[in-house]
Order: sequence, then C-alpha cells, then structure tokens
Amino acid sequence: MKLCPECNVVYENNLDVCPTCGARLENFGGGHHPNSSIKNQSSFESANENTRQADNTGDNSAYIFEQHLRGGIVINGSVAEANTQQYYQSKLTKFLHAVFSGEPYQFSHTSFVTIFRVEEHTIRGYPEQARDITLYGNMQNIFAVGDDVTVTAQRKGSRLVAKRVFNHSINSNVRIQPYIPASVIRAFFLIAVTAIVSILYSLINADYSAIGSGITALISTFLPTLFIIGITWNFIKGFFKKK
Repeated sequence: MKLCPECNVVYENNLDVCPTCGARLENFGGGHHPNSSIKNQSSFESANENTRQADNTGDNSAYIFEQHLRGGIVINGSVAEANTQQYYQSKLTKFLHAVFSGEPYQFSHTSFVTIFRVEEHTIRGYPEQARDITLYGNMQNIFAVGDDVTVTAQRKGSRLVAKRVFNHSINSNVRIQPYIPASVIRAFFLIAVTAIVSILYSLINADYSAIGSGITALISTFLPTLFIIGITWNFIKGFFKKK
C-alpha cells in the first residue's frame, strides 16, 4: 500500500502519484492508518469528473492532469521536452513587443523564451494529453526530461504562460526571473498617449494672443535682471582670472 502525505489517503501499489493532489505517494508498511481512508482504482475513477477514466482492461489509471482554478490553470505531469530561445532586443523593441504582442519586458539585453511540454502521468502506454507552456526568462538546463512538475499558468491569447512551477523531482520551486508584465507597460503607454492628446488639444484650442502677451510680459520683466546678472558674472570671472 502507498500513502499520500497531503491527502492522508492510502492507495494501491500500482500508483506512484496521488490522483487528487498530484503529490508523490510514500510506501506504507502495512495495517491501516488511523486517520486515512483506503481507495482503490475504481473508487477514485468515479470521484472526480475531471479525471481521465481508465479503460476496460485496467492498463491506465486516472490522474488529474489539468484543473481550472481561481488562481489559474494547474497542470500536473512530466516534462517531455524543453527548448529555450534567446535573442537580442533593444529597449524600444522590447517596449513595442510588450505593448502590441503582450510579451513581458525583460531587464537583460538578451530576451529568453522557454517552451516546455508537460505530458500526463501514465503507468502503461502513451500519454493522451499534453500542454505546451511558455515561460519567460533564462531557463536553460533547469528542466530535465521526465521531471515531475506542477505548473500554475494563465492563458494569454493562444499561449499558456507559467506563473509558478514546482519541480517534484528536486522538491523545489523553479525560480522565474523578474520582469515587468505587459499589462503595466500598456498602462503607462495609455497614460502617455492620453497626456499627449490632451496637450495637443490644449494647444489647438489655446488663445495665442493671450499667450503672446504673457511671453512679452515675462521678457520685459526678466530681461533687465538677466542683463545685470550677465554683466556681474563676466566681471567676477575677469576679476578671478589668472594672469
């Protein structure tokens, strides 16, 4: 028998991962855990509509591969492949990509985009479900094929963008490099565009005769003062000039 340390449920020996929470099962020596319940394959197959049903031969077991929760889409599975692309971008290019393509603004000169595929856990046969997940930042040599991961992602357009990644194989969170989200860049862009439009509108509807009178008054007021300051400054420089 095997025990889930998170759900406190005992399962049969043919499972390695808890079908409810995705945690790795621990060997349970025997007897009955006082606070646990025993579930076999048929019991949890009908317990959750999101689990994949086993076939009639019993070769495949049901796992919760994808869950749509309030915090995002949670995917449990193993890494099938991971590819990192890197390319140089100027600040203007990164800004334009953030505004029009929705890519986050990365601080380094080299931008990184990692796309890794997560497949569902299977005991026998081939996985029937897989998801391609995008992760922004330098993730080279972070994932290995076969790593057991839990990914919390958000759908942005046609992409699933990872927010958090926990690697069960090394029992650690994957550190995602900091960046400025595209939503923040777009907000500043809209504020700047609104300010420019307001200034242009004010200039178009301004009373230029009044503006000209104001500029003339300022010049007539401060010109004598500026003239006196200039003469004084030249006198001081000439007095302290080395001979």
